[in-house]
Amino acid sequence: MADTKSLVDIYQTSKSNVSEHIKHIFEDGELVKEATVRKFRTVQTEGSRKVEREVEHYNLDMVIALGYHVQSQVATRFR
Repeated sequence: MADTKSLVDIYQTSKSNVSEHIKHIFEDGELVKEATVRKFRTVQTEGSRKVEREVEHYNLDMVIALGYHVQSQVATRFR
């Protein structure tokens, strides 16, 4: 499972680029969101307070699908 930040690091591209491709993969019916995404609750400290957030993590199917959609040198080598 990988979150958006991890996918940005894997394919060395922007967060907006990864998000846009994920959106299109779901819109085109290439993958089904319910079967591909799982939300994990994370807790982090911001200043003196603890903040809880739900972060979407994507399964291996999405990691592979993005490799074929993203235009970066790393993604090209992946293909």
